Amino acid sequence: MKIALLGNPNTGKSSVFNMLTGLRQHVGNFPGVTVDKKSGTITNGNETHELIDFPGTYSLYPRSRDEQVVYDVLTNPTHVDYPDLAIVVADASNLERNLFFFSQIYDLGIPSMLILNMTDLAQKSGKKIDVATLRTSFDGAIIVETTARIGMGKSRVFEGISQALQNKPSEHFIPEQALCALDDLHCQEREAALRYAKIGKVIEAVVKIEERPKKEPHRLDKILVHPIFGYLIFAAILLVVFQFVYAFAAIPMDLIDGFFANFSSYLGDTLPEGHFSDLISQGIVPGIGGVVIFIPQIAFLFFFIAILEESGY
Repeated sequence: MKIALLGNPNTGKSSVFNMLTGLRQHVGNFPGVTVDKKSGTITNGNETHELIDFPGTYSLYPRSRDEQVVYDVLTNPTHVDYPDLAIVVADASNLERNLFFFSQIYDLGIPSMLILNMTDLAQKSGKKIDVATLRTSFDGAIIVETTARIGMGKSRVFEGISQALQNKPSEHFIPEQALCALDDLHCQEREAALRYAKIGKVIEAVVKIEERPKKEPHRLDKILVHPIFGYLIFAAILLVVFQFVYAFAAIPMDLIDGFFANFSSYLGDTLPEGHFSDLISQGIVPGIGGVVIFIPQIAFLFFFIAILEESGY
């Protein structure tokens, strides 16, 4: 069966695709256009399905060539890539905007699954989603939670696929709204207003924001982000980083340079004379040495960048 992977940009859709397909991926083009078509195979029990990663879009109505592909496929049941199941990946921390697109897919009548991705970020921001209540708003759709970045929720997605393929939406999210023509902007505006009005009520019912006590700034923060001392400390940290990258890294760089120079001389003295020997002793070995010699600098640089990133500084 064909499964479409859909969603807004920056929802972790690619992470979900990689989590489900692993290395079983290939890239081509959608029929008749130059838009990339990334697809892969997934194995769910004894069944094998094709998972197609569609371009990210905020609405079913296209504003670009990539989004036009999504519209053309999903509104044409005879299209070669028309899916048996639509999986929509949503950012759990920004549910209102993502539900707009999912509700459009749901109203097409395609068996649907909603993946609430990045639930860890939603929890960090104090948001708790009542998934059971959310399911009542989309009867027949399967809703699962994941954090695809770390591979969490993969088994739930596979279980949901088996259930979703057997289900089909029994009603419409917006019963009174039919699919608008692409050139009818008035109809699209009316549909957007209807959808956001109902989505707003759904959000009120399913998203609870926990009020957390404000944390006092860490004692180090008072120093590190001080209006005066903060800049001095920042300059000192950069000085230390540059000192390691350019001064301290010179020690292992000299050792590497000396090793390859001695190895090149050794090969020149040992190998019989000839062009092939010169290629090895004067070309290949010094060439490799010229690249390897920069490893200490790169290692120090990335080490300190990682520390600064992980510490939040």
